[in-house]
Amino acid sequence: MKSIKEYILDVIQESCIFEMAYDRKEIKKRVEGLINQIIENWCLVTYCSLYDKNNTNKYHWKQELRTHLYNIYEMKIKGGNAKTKYNLISEIIYDKKEITTPSKISSIIRIKFRKENIIIHNDICDLCIDDLNYIIELISNNDNDDNTDKIYDYVEQL
Repeated sequence: MKSIKEYILDVIQESCIFEMAYDRKEIKKRVEGLINQIIENWCLVTYCSLYDKNNTNKYHWKQELRTHLYNIYEMKIKGGNAKTKYNLISEIIYDKKEITTPSKISSIIRIKFRKENIIIHNDICDLCIDDLNYIIELISNNDNDDNTDKIYDYVEQL
């Protein structure tokens, strides 16, 4: 039987206070939960940049996008590295969710765009497909480099 002290130490060590290191299954579940929101926010911000520069929601959507990217970036895989994480995120995006075509992007953003009274433009979906690899690189590489500034700058330039 564990003492109270041992129990408290176990709880603290398992919490994100020290480090968010998850097993592969948990990372997969968390990324799957965020990827559609990342795509929606990326497309909304890009829409505003291209077609509606005065839309005041753009800054809100940028912040949401940045937060989702940071959340995945900060996750570490137990016993893994940036290459392991890159492969896992790529597997989720390209294999499991099959986000490989503009029509798939369009199906992901359709409801959100309708709610915001925005018409989907095919060029936004094409641009999103083009940027997915770079996004995966940004949120995967947390072994040696600190990509937080790169993530901030990337979202800012959208």
